[in-house]
Amino acid sequence: MNVLIRDYDEADSAALKRLVAAVWPDDEVMQEHAHFGHQQKTPTSAKTLVAVLDARPVGFASSYQNPLHYHPLDFRVSVVVDPNYRRRGLGSALYEELLKSLPLLLPKRLRCLTLEDSIAANGFLAARGYGVLLTSYTPALPVAAVSLAEMVSCQEMLELAGYSFCTLAELHGDPNRNERLAALCLEAYADTHTHSPPTASLRDWQDIFLGEHCIEEAFFVACSGGRYAAFSSLRRGETSTAMEAMWDGVSRSDRALEVPLRLALKAQEVRYARAHGVHKLHWEVDSTDIAGMELLKRLPFERGVGCLMWVKVEH
Repeated sequence: MNVLIRDYDEADSAALKRLVAAVWPDDEVMQEHAHFGHQQKTPTSAKTLVAVLDARPVGFASSYQNPLHYHPLDFRVSVVVDPNYRRRGLGSALYEELLKSLPLLLPKRLRCLTLEDSIAANGFLAARGYGVLLTSYTPALPVAAVSLAEMVSCQEMLELAGYSFCTLAELHGDPNRNERLAALCLEAYADTHTHSPPTASLRDWQDIFLGEHCIEEAFFVACSGGRYAAFSSLRRGETSTAMEAMWDGVSRSDRALEVPLRLALKAQEVRYARAHGVHKLHWEVDSTDIAGMELLKRLPFERGVGCLMWVKVEH
């Protein structure tokens, strides 16, 4: 096979979008992680290589790093090959050539995402020294199937202990509301991502947690003694009958009550969904989030296939 591996060109975009859709026709999570070309948030390092056969792209490999926000120590890596051209060494050639383009930073931690049941992709990564870091689930919660009884009991118990529940909109009287909530959100996010620490600076996190996707009436906060103790939030989904459960977490000071606090906040989400004609709440939870996995067991989520996050350190 006379395959050319070259740098990405904007003219490749339509063909690579079709390739991604052919590889993962019904999986938006995997499609989203198969990045190529220019990134939405300009990263420190980004590279896409394209495999071309008879003037047609039949595969690509990408890497990118964004130290401003989530995981500054990591490089995300994608290798995608047309199903009709697999097992011919294309993936290996793209991967090896891509590694040569990474900046000379030591160490470099590479991250790849695969479907839990993808034997070929998982074998490809294991053979190259990757190990599984975590399993990420993207369940859906049909709100009509939720019984609020246990969740209401949690809220009543917490209210007796001095907690109150409100929305972000109802906290408009606090001039430092956004800064305080961004700090809480980052604390909770960092504590469920100790395996891959985010940046500690609040410079960009306020926009991430409370930016354009934030709905103040659908951002729920648990307060105690003047503190913001826990939070959860919803954002609009692709249809009017679905929403996404976004950021949620509990402060370190209140971690002993994490499960009841998060159940009580999920009750706020369900009530909001029912009041606004929303039938399903889509969520993402990682196996490293112990309390989140407990919620996954207690509530009637439609679980679906999980994704594996693989990591490897390159020297």
